[in-house]
Amino acid sequence: MKPTLGFILLAVVALLGLVSPIDSAPPDTTIKLGGHSIGEKLSDFTAAFPKAICGSKIHVAEVMQQTEFLNASGLLGCCLNNSSDVSAFSSHKILFVAYCRVLAIFYNQRLQDVRYVVDAPDIASVLPEFEKTFGPVAIDTPIKLDGLHPKRTVAWVGDHDVLNLSTLILNGERPDDNVVLVHLWRIPH
Repeated sequence: MKPTLGFILLAVVALLGLVSPIDSAPPDTTIKLGGHSIGEKLSDFTAAFPKAICGSKIHVAEVMQQTEFLNASGLLGCCLNNSSDVSAFSSHKILFVAYCRVLAIFYNQRLQDVRYVVDAPDIASVLPEFEKTFGPVAIDTPIKLDGLHPKRTVAWVGDHDVLNLSTLILNGERPDDNVVLVHLWRIPH
């Protein structure tokens, strides 16, 4: 069997080292929000956001809602309100919720949870920004809230991390006023 010209060229290129082997490392499935990922050190987070307010009593109630942590003394909440810090998380307007625009929760000095609320009427209006960064959603489901109009939740799943967007009712008296909750968290394992 006579080798073809294409086979000969491929053999020469391989011998000269012009073809690099395929990298067999698995793709990075870490989800980063605002450039920060679950498990990050508190010191790295506060170095990136020196104006973060950490440990404020304002955030104690929010932090204490994290019932999956057996030792609540290891919990710490950090709030970002500075416009330049907040802009790292979204190009859309982020609303104040309990005096905080972006809440990061740490357990034993490691980031466990990041959440904020975007002033958007529905997920569709912010979805392109997230799909550009994270690709197509892994989960997309309508949900019903108290018999009102169906709402929507979408999510991306990394190794053990989940980023989800949920439509929330802004004001119980005006059910058509919605916002979008952005929430990055780790699946307990």
